Amino acid sequence: MNLSMADMNDSNMFVTLFVGVLDLISGKLDYCNAGHGAPILIGKEISWLDVVANLPVGVCSDFKYQGQEVVLPSGCTLFIYTDGLTEAKNSEYTEFGEEHMIQTLEKIRGNGLPPAKLLEYMASEVNKFVKTAEQSDDLTMLAFCCKRTDGSKSNEKIVLKNNLEEIPRLNEFVGRFAKKAGFDDADVWDLKLALEETTVNVINYAYPSGLVNEIVVEACFDETEIRFEVIDSGKAFDPTAVADADVCLNVDEREIGGLGIFLVRRIMDEVRYARSNDRNYLTLIKRKKSRI
Repeated sequence: MNLSMADMNDSNMFVTLFVGVLDLISGKLDYCNAGHGAPILIGKEISWLDVVANLPVGVCSDFKYQGQEVVLPSGCTLFIYTDGLTEAKNSEYTEFGEEHMIQTLEKIRGNGLPPAKLLEYMASEVNKFVKTAEQSDDLTMLAFCCKRTDGSKSNEKIVLKNNLEEIPRLNEFVGRFAKKAGFDDADVWDLKLALEETTVNVINYAYPSGLVNEIVVEACFDETEIRFEVIDSGKAFDPTAVADADVCLNVDEREIGGLGIFLVRRIMDEVRYARSNDRNYLTLIKRKKSRI
């Protein structure tokens, strides 16, 4: 977005942005801020989400944006807004202000209002403040509450060294968690195989020989699916971009490698890859069979 806007920015305009992707099962929010006001977290208390300011979009074409991540606590509400809220002016040109906004959010938190009512109440407070004054800027607000199953029931992780001797630990972890999620023996076997193939590839190829590092495998499930995320800080590699191995060829005709990735794709219903903060995130999803 920054490259596109900077290339056509003859009028020297800019746009502030907050962009995020929320995993609804784990509550992990991957986000990047571009000169926008920090969102607010509303939980047991009110706090500002930690953001790297970065430059607004369109200012500098070669600016390197820094992404961040956070796990939102279950029941926490994230409130995002434009400065048309805090800078809304009444007829005396007094601004609504951050302090007034926080005081309003404290009232909302105390009354336990859901996100939709939060937005209604905040808009009402702004309207009462500005009264008949003409609106001077756009006012946009977004609020959502992150609710998920208690992590002790559906979320676990294991930290492995990049050593093949760790594979038995991985298999025990995957097998136990998949059983807990309600998968049958055949699916458990497949899941163990898929995670083993994935992790062995990371151990063998992600890090320079002799370098000791960690591989994190996070697991979660709900009533519809089980999800594993394999995280490492090795060199960037997107297995989803690799073409499937041609298993119809004879062994001596096939190129070396690729069968592990082929196998993982056949076992899992969905495979996703992302690179963030110099780490690889490979997400493997297996959906439960319909009982209808």
